Amino acid sequence: MSDKMRLSNETTSTSLCTEANLEAFYAKALDAYIKEDWPEVVTRCMPILRAFPINGPTLDLMGVALARTGRREEGFKLLRSAIRHHPEIPHYYRHLAVLNYEAKEFAMAEQLYLKSLTLDSEDMTTHFNLATIYLDQGYFDQARKFYKNALQLEPDHYASAEGLAFTYELSGETDNAASVLDAVARYDTDVADIAQLRADPETICICALPKSAGTFLATSLANTLNSEVKDRKYSIDDGMFPDILLTEDAFRVTTSQRGIVHNHANASAANIAVIAAVGIKKILVHVRDPRQALLSYHHHCCGGRGLFRCFAKDQNFYKMEESERLQWMVNHYFQPQIDWIQSWMDYQQQTDKPVEINLTSFDTMLSMGQKPFIRSLCDALDHHPEQIIIPKRDNKVRFRKGDPKEWRSVFTEQQQEWMFEHMPEAMCFQFGWQR
Repeated sequence: MSDKMRLSNETTSTSLCTEANLEAFYAKALDAYIKEDWPEVVTRCMPILRAFPINGPTLDLMGVALARTGRREEGFKLLRSAIRHHPEIPHYYRHLAVLNYEAKEFAMAEQLYLKSLTLDSEDMTTHFNLATIYLDQGYFDQARKFYKNALQLEPDHYASAEGLAFTYELSGETDNAASVLDAVARYDTDVADIAQLRADPETICICALPKSAGTFLATSLANTLNSEVKDRKYSIDDGMFPDILLTEDAFRVTTSQRGIVHNHANASAANIAVIAAVGIKKILVHVRDPRQALLSYHHHCCGGRGLFRCFAKDQNFYKMEESERLQWMVNHYFQPQIDWIQSWMDYQQQTDKPVEINLTSFDTMLSMGQKPFIRSLCDALDHHPEQIIIPKRDNKVRFRKGDPKEWRSVFTEQQQEWMFEHMPEAMCFQFGWQR
């Protein structure tokens, strides 16, 4: 049977799928897929596959949906069936590759992506994803190759430039790293003099400790205030955490367009000067117990969801056992978190501040509840929406359960004692962090 579906405007009054109404059935399944309503995708795909069991597009949709609802093996089986019956379709390989990558099956994901490139060598995302796989495993030369491929296909793809720059930084080629980032710093503005740009009055700036739910806050505020989270197409900062410096021109351009700007800048005098220069009068600063933030960042970076870009100068990091990686992060990442939080606490105590701050914590959000907490942020910024809209739970805004005490069951007693000794007493008192 041909994989090509016949076009038809007919609808059906029964539950049976036929060639005449196949497009109508598929359209509903695809609509649910776009909305990421995975149970609905499964429901909509079932009658199609009963009638057309090797229909490639439907096998693809239902395979992904099953995997996303926890029925991983069933989903993988359908995707492999789609590939077996329709081996000429590259995106079937890509979808299965994504799921394998998320399951930490890096070798299989690599194989599937490479196969898809033999069918479509100009898919930028595939080159980028392969680079990510190699970088996650510490294969920096291969990662550099595919980041370069991605940039050849899409020269302004900032994530690829950032990855390529990171590989240069690891090898000490800082000049090459800077030139790569400069090459994609394009500004969508017709203003001749960027220095004249000012922040839109409705722009909200969030400076958050990494893995403190900053993305969740930004998305919640964007949904609630009918705004948008500004993407990172342009680099608004430079350097590595915790010594991140806001870049004034890019920050001006980004904040001049209404939206939510989320970053990890500390309270250095230079960063405060940039924020004040664009006309922002008040910002949100969000922190989290650094012990849990450290553990959450470990899960994020080592669990197939992101890259350890802030401190991974040690090229053996990805080859370490989990206990070794945790100790490495305690040694190299804990104190920088303390320094970052302390910078904002010190700034909070200053008089005549050029930019006011609302200093909040993940722990307060948990105690208040998400909606009351977001309401309090809106009140602090003089916004008074009728309702608070929390984003649905997905991997883009929440990676884990947000358990504030998980660190107690993961770190050793010696690690816990060492970390607590390095947490200033005033910091623990202000945020209620206990031994």
